[in-house]
Amino acid sequence: MNISYRILTILSFLAISAFSLECYTGFTYLTAQSVGTSKETCSSPNDYCYNMTADLTSLNNVKKGGCSSTRCFVG
Repeated sequence: MNISYRILTILSFLAISAFSLECYTGFTYLTAQSVGTSKETCSSPNDYCYNMTADLTSLNNVKKGGCSSTRCFVG
């Protein structure tokens, strides 16, 4: 019974580490540029992907994306 518990624990750990969350990341300041050209693997199991956009002027559009545990809940 103890050996099967250890095997189940090891397999669970491997499954969790194999399915880590990946988010598109980046930062832009100008309207014509795009966000999400690279990926980031989230380090914490509590992380979520976020995408933030703020229109400042017709030429300036701030965009940012990535992994975060707190940015998704602040608002």
